[in-house]
Amino acid sequence: MGTCGPSSSTGAPDADPITIMAVQHGRYRRAIIVGIGAEKTGQANAAAYRYKAGVALLNKQINEQNASWATQAGEAKPKLKG
Repeated sequence: MGTCGPSSSTGAPDADPITIMAVQHGRYRRAIIVGIGAEKTGQANAAAYRYKAGVALLNKQINEQNASWATQAGEAKPKLKG
């Protein structure tokens, strides 16, 4: 048919090979960029979860230390009264 005639299946004009290659190249580039973005998002999420896990561990250690001090303070009070 040529580059200006209607396509046999859709009635739309046929695209020339250069245009088809440019569109495909754009799609590939977009897919690569989306893939890189997804990777970076995954890395950022992993870092955030590691940070939150570290904070939770420190809070656990602080709570254990506070409980130990409270227990020791409770044992020391009767000695002072006695």
